[in-house]
Amino acid sequence: MFSPHVLAQLVELTANVTNAFTVALFVTDLEQKKLTLKESLSLSINLQKNTELNFGQGLIGQVALTGKPLLEEFFQGNSLDLGIYSKKEDLKGFIAVPIFYDKLVGVLAVDSKESYHFSTRSQKLVTGFADQMAWHLHQEKLFTENSEDNLFPYKEVITYSQSIADSLHPAAMAEQMVQIPSSILEYDSMAVVWLDDEQTMGKVVHSVGWGEDLNNCEVFPGRGVAGSAIKNGIPLLIRDLEKNKSVLFREKEKLNKFQCAIAAPIMFKNHLLAVLVCASKNPEGLTKIHLDRLNMVGSFIAPALFYAREKRQWDYDKNLDQVTGIPNHRCLVAYRENIEKEVIRGHKRIFFLSVFLRNLLTLYETHGVVIGDQLLKQVVSLLSKTTPSPKFLFKYSDTSFLIMVMKMDQNEIESLETRLKQVFEKNPFFVNGVSLKLEADLGLSIFPDDGNNLCELAGLSWARSSQNSTESHAQKII
Repeated sequence: MFSPHVLAQLVELTANVTNAFTVALFVTDLEQKKLTLKESLSLSINLQKNTELNFGQGLIGQVALTGKPLLEEFFQGNSLDLGIYSKKEDLKGFIAVPIFYDKLVGVLAVDSKESYHFSTRSQKLVTGFADQMAWHLHQEKLFTENSEDNLFPYKEVITYSQSIADSLHPAAMAEQMVQIPSSILEYDSMAVVWLDDEQTMGKVVHSVGWGEDLNNCEVFPGRGVAGSAIKNGIPLLIRDLEKNKSVLFREKEKLNKFQCAIAAPIMFKNHLLAVLVCASKNPEGLTKIHLDRLNMVGSFIAPALFYAREKRQWDYDKNLDQVTGIPNHRCLVAYRENIEKEVIRGHKRIFFLSVFLRNLLTLYETHGVVIGDQLLKQVVSLLSKTTPSPKFLFKYSDTSFLIMVMKMDQNEIESLETRLKQVFEKNPFFVNGVSLKLEADLGLSIFPDDGNNLCELAGLSWARSSQNSTESHAQKII
């Protein structure tokens, strides 16, 4: 364990065994290439306690620069050139040794007014004391770093977490989660992984600094660092990522080179909501203390995130048709911007197919609500099974459905339209033993041929189905 008094004791022992005039222990700043006097014991009133030397400056600086010990017997130089005295001292011998702990951490300098040379035994003792000082200097550095890190920034964490909670919308919260202030956590990259309702899969909803677009990247439990946090529901600290060839999100990912990573699950009432993943290019850039901080952030925002997602689900449920359970016209309008951004603009061509049931209200009046509702459910099942994925199915009005069909060409959509017409014309529906004949008309609009506004394309498709219904009715009268 580090004790601040040990270094002073080692300096005193060095002075005693070498019959020294001055013993000076310097510590290094490798970035600034400087030496600073840390501990000393001297018989001189001219020793400057605040001495700082550059690497290469004087005999002491030369030892720091070369990393090699230096012995000056029958000292002929000017003691002022050592940089530690304010006035000239009549020195007879001088020795300085570098202090290493993996890297240079200091220099130990000893001079004498009594002896012109240092015996082999004295040199070994000085080197031995330097080795002991090396360990204690390293422990002091660790103690200082840990003391600084242990000053947990509660105020900053609370302020930051409150700003996330005030967002009230999951998407806005995810965007803020990748903007953790440096006073809380420093990192090179970060990602927010959302869990689905069944907690069987995660998806990256926001990310920065990975060198690869991870948005919508699927993350499976047990696969990679993020997947392990999902599966186990516990915080993780992973070191030596490159050496261990660890996967962070998925196989064959093409990310920047990172040395360490942390992952913190966000849980509320034993329900896993999300996982925060950070990575650093510095091998010591992320530690257990940083993981604790990230975990604390997740704990603070978990309730707000839970209720924000619950509210989003509640808002979505309001926009579902009560009979069939599929999204209704209000949902189409409420989420128009998201659908346009993520669906429509992501495809070169999309078909909007409307199915208008012109005698549906008559069947309800004739057979009642129970049978009418069962009939609607069968229609939804038919449309869902007949139309290949990917697709979106909406209850557009009381008597019509809208199908958004992706990844089909003109011939395929026309074939689908023909099949549906034949099904409605030739095959009755059976509900509780009652045979029901539905009369249906279809209308089609195309993105981008007919426009790029979701509501306008849906309305045009519905208008064409209604027009076909009118024409069909007129033909029957004729």
